[in-house]
Amino acid sequence: MGLRDYLEVSWVLVSYEFRGLFKRRVEFLLSPMLSWAIAMLITPLGLKLYGSSIGLEKVVVTGMIIQGTISGAAIAPFYFLVEISLESVDKLMQVPLPRWVVLLYRLLVSATAGLFVSLFVWLLALPYLGFSLASLLSVVIASYVASLGIFGLVSLVGYKVKNIQRLSIVATLSSAVLSYLSPLYFPLEVLPGHLRVAVMLNPPSLAVELVRRAIISGVLDAGTFALMLLVNLVWFLAGFDAVVNKLDNR
Repeated sequence: MGLRDYLEVSWVLVSYEFRGLFKRRVEFLLSPMLSWAIAMLITPLGLKLYGSSIGLEKVVVTGMIIQGTISGAAIAPFYFLVEISLESVDKLMQVPLPRWVVLLYRLLVSATAGLFVSLFVWLLALPYLGFSLASLLSVVIASYVASLGIFGLVSLVGYKVKNIQRLSIVATLSSAVLSYLSPLYFPLEVLPGHLRVAVMLNPPSLAVELVRRAIISGVLDAGTFALMLLVNLVWFLAGFDAVVNKLDNR
């Protein structure tokens, strides 16, 4: 297969995945978006009025943005695993590309669910945060990287589950646990050393730090970004391996 053929097949495959996410499984995006639209109606305003002297709304809204990432990203593996359970992936396995490449394309596209939800929450938060390029870049980078890590972690938990209703429970529970274990409303440095390290292993934790620092200080922290990338890449590769093994053993 030549380079041109490879690129054409890759484009068809990626387009197919986006159509699947936005047409066949659009409810996976609309559900968290609707929840956060309701949450953003009054909470940031109340926080601004209550804690205006310390910018409390910036701290909490930052956490809400990452919670949007978590809620969107946690359903991304659910979407993918549902597709596998329905065996629609068999058709894609006939694509003239290596199996791991086909799966990788699917996973990378599915993980954008967290990105779309977090950007939606960020847009709703602009009246309270104001626009800055650093905050936009941090949300885009942190949301997608964290989505990959969350995808990997949830896939490790859910790849053995075959029942679609149980997959839904796994996705919901994972979203809640990941939220509770993230420093959504406080900086990591306030935690004791050993606890801080444990919390940093949670995929969205360093994403919270990156976005918070960008919104409050207006800069992208290179050290936080590097650690975030490393932690989430490890989780993603572990989940990717689990999904590949699931298909190989079918």
